[in-house]
Amino acid sequence: DTVLIRPSSGSAEIAAILERQGFISDARIFRLGLRAYDNDGVLKAGEYEIKAHASMHEIMDLLKSGRSVQHALTIPEGLTVHQAFTRIAATEELSGEMPAEMPPEGALAADTLRFTRGMARKDVIEKLMSDQKELVEEIWERRQPDLPLKDINEFVTLASIVEKETGRADERSRVAAVF
Repeated sequence: DTVLIRPSSGSAEIAAILERQGFISDARIFRLGLRAYDNDGVLKAGEYEIKAHASMHEIMDLLKSGRSVQHALTIPEGLTVHQAFTRIAATEELSGEMPAEMPPEGALAADTLRFTRGMARKDVIEKLMSDQKELVEEIWERRQPDLPLKDINEFVTLASIVEKETGRADERSRVAAVF
């Protein structure tokens, strides 16, 4: 089972949450343990997976470590920016609003991102855009000099067209050659 500890939660509030959800038997004893081990005020916010029958000491160490549950969001190759935005908007573990404007096609990386609950949607989009920009620039630098492409934008456009024409990796080079 998991427990969500919000930022700025005090030790009394954390102990009450743990007791209410049945992870510990007595909030007062947990708080005394925190003080005895000099851990009062060092527990970190996050979403934690607590194993069945975990001791109060194990729970204290887990919340002190900050090792939150990691969620995953996959943006597979071939999705349009609109489809990627729809997927990001529907991911309930993320927070915040979606940007009003969508970036151009080809601006988001196809990737699986790992994140902790509450990460901002705009941060996910910025990360996907940054990763894609880095990848495109790296490929552009290694291109063959005789390619009939004027600039990096034509390259991104061609890559998007090839991706739409075939979803199969083994066909992409032939499709690109036709163009």
